[in-house]
Amino acid sequence: MTTSLSNEAREELGKYHAGLAKSHGVKVDDVGKQFSVTPPNEKKIVKSMRESLAAMTKITVKTTDKTSGTAVRVGGGQVKGKRTDTKGGNRRQPTNLGGLTGSTWAAVDTEYDAAIDYDTIDEWVSDGNLVQELKTVRDHDIAMAKLTVGFYGESVAAEPDPVNNLLGEDVNKGWAQILKEQKPENYMLEGATAGVIKIYGTNPDFANLDTLVNALYQAIPVHERTGNEVAIIGSALIAYDTDKMLEEHAGTPTEKEVMKVAGQKYAGLKAEQWPRFPDYGVWVTDPKNLQLIQVKGSVRRASKDEAEFSRLAEYTSSKDAYAIGNMNACAMIDHTAVQLGD
Repeated sequence: MTTSLSNEAREELGKYHAGLAKSHGVKVDDVGKQFSVTPPNEKKIVKSMRESLAAMTKITVKTTDKTSGTAVRVGGGQVKGKRTDTKGGNRRQPTNLGGLTGSTWAAVDTEYDAAIDYDTIDEWVSDGNLVQELKTVRDHDIAMAKLTVGFYGESVAAEPDPVNNLLGEDVNKGWAQILKEQKPENYMLEGATAGVIKIYGTNPDFANLDTLVNALYQAIPVHERTGNEVAIIGSALIAYDTDKMLEEHAGTPTEKEVMKVAGQKYAGLKAEQWPRFPDYGVWVTDPKNLQLIQVKGSVRRASKDEAEFSRLAEYTSSKDAYAIGNMNACAMIDHTAVQLGD
């Protein structure tokens, strides 16, 4: 492992820090110290982070001045078409399109620090892509971290344990935990057998993925649906379901093509697979219903050349929270309870 940077890499790293200082309005010597990111740059960071991961463009990512609150629902709710007898003295009452009807949330300080070793920096410099590679890797890494906590987060520890909680279970409360706590009737913990949700096999709770997805979709009242609901399904379930279909249809090319198209939908809903989503998880909702909230003015950054560790350290933090805009319009299963077949 390289213990020192090449002269070219050292020069490019200096240019990187000079550009960072200029864009954030701080002195070059202060880039290695923690500095606050201005609101315009915060927006750029959020935009860049979202664009680095397709799943992030599907959910709602928002900033707010508050550090806690209740998520805002947009759309859904009572049917808008109606009629009022104004001649009888009745007043027309518009139907509220939004409102504080979602989950409660509280933002917590979260660190997204990353280290890049000197060997990697030298490689990027030799390819002429140091600044772009740093930006791309940092944005994607942060986006993946935030999405992962959204799937698996169960609690907020004073100091999370990344060794025993590899998926950020103690970093923050994610969407699954929020639904489990605040709308338990829409969070399926088990079927006929305690602690088990059996799919396929003998006497299953659900004969296949279609019936499971349909059950979750039916848990969402018709008037709460936006028309943009999808079924987010874990890769292991998709693979198992595909294998079952292949077993049943040995196959002509025509049958295989029909299966391919059918596999893109379950219970009439588009099936999506998201990175790091639980292998046996199934969620049904409009992706925009899943909210990632960041407190304005909370982003802090620092970029330090840490020669003693032969690395560049990128320190980033922000106050983050997860929320569900419409609790009635989201349904999911406990992925740890799934049993496939007999």
